[in-house]
Order: sequence, then C-alpha cells, then structure tokens
Amino acid sequence: MDDNLIKISIDEYFNKLSSSASAPGGGSASGLAGSAAVSLIMMVLGIINKKNVLPEKFYDLEYDKLKQIKEAFLRLCDKDAKIYSKFKKIKNKNSKEYNALLKDAICIPAEICKNCILLNGIINKLILYVHGSLINDIDGALRFNETAFFISKNNIESNIAEIDNKDIICDDAEISYEGFLKEIEELKKEINQKRSKT
Repeated sequence: MDDNLIKISIDEYFNKLSSSASAPGGGSASGLAGSAAVSLIMMVLGIINKKNVLPEKFYDLEYDKLKQIKEAFLRLCDKDAKIYSKFKKIKNKNSKEYNALLKDAICIPAEICKNCILLNGIINKLILYVHGSLINDIDGALRFNETAFFISKNNIESNIAEIDNKDIICDDAEISYEGFLKEIEELKKEINQKRSKT
C-alpha cells in the first residue's frame, strides 16, 4: 500500500477500508477514530475560547497539545496500514525484517493508546467550561477516543500473543487499561451530570 492515507479524501479512505485488502484495517481505523476525537475537542476549545471564560494561556497550551496528538493519530493511522501491507510480502517469519514489523505492530497501537490517555486528560480539564450543546460534542469525542483505545488495546494483546521472542516487545506496550476505563467512566458521569442541568 503506497498511498499516504492522511493525504487522500475521506471517501477514498473508506473505499480502501471497505475493500478485501488487509490494510488499512482496524489499527488504521483506530488512528482515524482518535483523530476524530481530538478534532472535536479542538473545535470545542476554539468555541469556548471565544467566550473569554478560559484561564490565561489555557487555550494556547491545550491547543498545542491537541495539535500534537492529532498529528500523532494521523501519522499512526497511515503507518499502521503500511506496516500490515508489508507483512504479506515476507515469507520467512523468523527474519529480522519480520521481527521488526512485529515490534511496530505492537508499538503503533501502544502509541495510539498513550495518545488516547493524553486526550482524556485534556477533556478532563476542558469539561469544566463546557455547557449547552457542546456537551454532546465532548461526549462524541470521548466515545471516539474510547473506540480508538480499545481497538488498539485488542491489537496489542493479539500481536503479543503471536510473538515467540518477547524481547522485541516495546516498553510502551505496558498500558493501564483499568486506569483508562476508570477515567472514561468518570468523564461520562460528569457529562451526564452537566446534561441533566441543561
């Protein structure tokens, strides 16, 4: 797969995703879900910033972080698809090249998970200033982020199960799933409380 997925149209991307090719697949889609989540949060942050209710420098600091997270999600969306398309070309599963790809197949979803965790932290800070219909946008972003995390979590687990040489597993593969789930549930509770007051 030679196309740069972050440069093609949405229609083209979904045509590729719905094809019988193995890439792009779930891993790439999780990066796309994360990108949708962070884009919604950037929109909400921009709208709230116009209301002049945010603490000094809050917008600039959080916007820069969100921009970095979005760039990471998009890069990983593309990288994941490229890695999986290379797997089909390798005949020797004991080769160095195959092991390097396996490591990437674990490290890419691990990096997506870490960015999902970072995004939760920003959502947690921003939610204090969210009211009205923007609550629905925050809720949507949270659900996209949750989807991205759990697709990636499942990919990490299934790829680790296939590896004989555990030394090639990247350090980032250690992800606190329980901690993320707890954060998600707390944020959902806060969203529902805000929604009940509107």
